[in-house]
Amino acid sequence: MCTSRSIETSRLELMVPYKEQAGELSTLANNKVISERLATMPYPYGCDDALNWITAVQQMESGAAFIVVLKTSGQIIGCCGCGPTDKSDEIDFGYWIGVDFWGHGYATEAASAVLNHVLYKDRFEVITTDYQTDNLASACILKKLGFQVVGPRQRYSLAKQGNVETVQVNLQRHDWLQHHLCTIA
Repeated sequence: MCTSRSIETSRLELMVPYKEQAGELSTLANNKVISERLATMPYPYGCDDALNWITAVQQMESGAAFIVVLKTSGQIIGCCGCGPTDKSDEIDFGYWIGVDFWGHGYATEAASAVLNHVLYKDRFEVITTDYQTDNLASACILKKLGFQVVGPRQRYSLAKQGNVETVQVNLQRHDWLQHHLCTIA
């Protein structure tokens, strides 16, 4: 099931965050291992950072971003979403899962649901993202999702306070539609 406020998968509920979740979200995200893998996440990551992100998500006019919640416990385990770029037919994709939840397929499950949502509902032609060259887990997830390598680039990392080597990858809408059958309710 998919609405503009939430998406459900077999094990997860992805929902637009609300301000009362900022404390739980910041506790989970305040991990150097996570922050250093993401260009736009500072470290340390405090409640004000979570509140700023939640406000930005609630004000998004295109794309979608969600907290990732385990259905069985209601626990927040990460975030996943897409936000606009400078190109009108392109959107930037990102995700993170708390370290204690790595290795269970949650990132792939959440990412697939968000990609379905954005590619079917909003009809963007290109989804772009990148991963740091030493982040092999993200490289595998993005390849599994159908992203194709564009090439190397450097991005500024807030957590590392400097440029990092990344690999840019893109997913074409028509490629996703050819390999995934999904309808939006």
